[in-house]
Amino acid sequence: MGIGKHFHVLTRTGQLSIIKARFFCQSLKKKDLRVIYAYIDKCQAIELIGIDFIEIYFKGDRENEDPDRIKSYLKNYS
Repeated sequence: MGIGKHFHVLTRTGQLSIIKARFFCQSLKKKDLRVIYAYIDKCQAIELIGIDFIEIYFKGDRENEDPDRIKSYLKNYS
């Protein structure tokens, strides 16, 4: 799921968590990238972990994640 100050849980519903992760990119002159993903614990009948990538963006271009995209993902996941 992600541990530490570079990971933040945005939403948690049952076995699904929406996570925002901060990654440093040397190619962008040490600027930050943000990755929004869904962490699905115990996916399907077999105990697997699933990860769906929802969004990636450059912190310099945008301040926050797109809440409508996350709502759309949650609506389609249910």
